[in-house]
Amino acid sequence: MVRAFGIRLRGVDVLDLKLVRDLWAMLPQVATIALLIASGISVLVMSGSNYLALLQAMDDHYRNERFADAFASLKRAPLTLAERLRGIDGIGVVEPRISHRVRVIRADSEQSIAGRVLSIPARGQPQLNRLKLVSGRWIDPLHRDEVIINAAYAQARHVRPGDAIDVVLNGRMQAFRVAGIALSPEFVFATRSALPLPDDRNFVVLWAGREAGRIYRVRPRNVQPRPTLRLDELDEVALASALDTPNGPQRDLVHQLLLERRAVAAIPRLRELAWAASRPAVRVQALCALDGLGGLDEATLLQALRDEDPRVQRHAVRLS
Repeated sequence: MVRAFGIRLRGVDVLDLKLVRDLWAMLPQVATIALLIASGISVLVMSGSNYLALLQAMDDHYRNERFADAFASLKRAPLTLAERLRGIDGIGVVEPRISHRVRVIRADSEQSIAGRVLSIPARGQPQLNRLKLVSGRWIDPLHRDEVIINAAYAQARHVRPGDAIDVVLNGRMQAFRVAGIALSPEFVFATRSALPLPDDRNFVVLWAGREAGRIYRVRPRNVQPRPTLRLDELDEVALASALDTPNGPQRDLVHQLLLERRAVAAIPRLRELAWAASRPAVRVQALCALDGLGGLDEATLLQALRDEDPRVQRHAVRLS
């Protein structure tokens, strides 16, 4: 039996007694270490709780704003492709839009500002990546020059609703008017390509209607402009005939309208173009239109495989 600090201890050897005395002598240091460990544990628990709360807040925000799960970029894709994608098992919502890089010109900046313009419905929110208006209003469908810009750029450049913004779009300087300023779940971190940090002063996101901007026709003063073909007023056969043109944008628009209308009546005319059109580009586009309408028969495909132009042959192999 050993007596320590007035307490009788049984079964305690000398080393145990020395340990008790040393701990008692270092009581302030021991208490400090214990408090430090407790503080570390509490910080760890608090950090874990904050992390889980942030994850939950992020999921709730993306769910409320309907943030898209996947993005895909295509060139000159018909809108009917969206209907085919919606039919894939597991896909809930597919929303096509137009995206284009632009440059913004400001009088107070020596360099042009990079930007991206995205199309949105003229009336109401998009189905995915909804915008939260901070100030201003939604774009007016009757005013094709109205846009909404991201809040980070507006704050950095002191832009307010009603201000003008000059944009180089498709090689032309076009003047727009800021209708509203918004936040987007897609551009929480807005930056130009290949830049690791956000650059709010030199990168802007513009949301505009599909018909935004103006198209100017430049001609000599004494020359009358050629008549503009109203494709929306043509029947299906005449619309297919309008595919036979050197104008690439017109061919793309005709192709899109044929697929949107499901113009089955245009299939015979498209087969004629696939067989006998003088321009290889027209023959290629006629083949693609036939494939989209389900009218690409074996004889037309074999004729395309024997075509003298390798571009037609290549597309025929792709469609076979």
